[in-house]
Amino acid sequence: LHSELRIQRVNAINGALIGASTWIRNSPTVIATKVAYSPTSDSYLLVWEDQATVPWPVYGLRLNSTAGSVGSIFNISNGTYKYAGDPAIAHNSVNNEYLVTFNTYYEPDPGNTCWNLFAQRVRASDGALLGGNITIGATTECESGASVAYDSNMNRYLVVYEGGATRPWGQFVSNTGTLVGARFDIGVGAFNGGMSGVAWNSLTREWFVTWASCCSAD
Repeated sequence: LHSELRIQRVNAINGALIGASTWIRNSPTVIATKVAYSPTSDSYLLVWEDQATVPWPVYGLRLNSTAGSVGSIFNISNGTYKYAGDPAIAHNSVNNEYLVTFNTYYEPDPGNTCWNLFAQRVRASDGALLGGNITIGATTECESGASVAYDSNMNRYLVVYEGGATRPWGQFVSNTGTLVGARFDIGVGAFNGGMSGVAWNSLTREWFVTWASCCSAD
């Protein structure tokens, strides 16, 4: 049995489907699909976790404005880890590129026995990987469940993720892929949890972060 990865265009005014759904690929397990749009390149970047092969990679595929494939499917997770998955994506409107975050797991385990969190910059115009994988968190606290959004005012990202007894954490990442300052605690006190989401408000110039608190996040 195989899962199908499919995409569908939807009318913004009335929700009507535009054409039929489009098949992308078959796989034993295709999960955690995410997509973002580049108005500069008038194209999308579709990312997903695919367990068809070992190592499990996070894949990317560029799509044009009518959801047609542009180029070939390519690997976004490019490290030595065995498993990579649960991607999140944000578009950088200033530099016309994407930041894709993903979980990783090494095998054989180097000693941290945890999922860790990495990211990769991807050029929107052609899908080229910009630099190598970026380490967001690689401790014994099992960093996972990330979301990412982009601030065009300061030209940087905020990555929000689970990790440790106090969570979620926030980590600023520059447009060049370097960490800006130390991570900071968002789920303070008793109200910690995971399964986070984050959005940027360009009018008030602030972030809005959501997460599941306490027991539902376990």
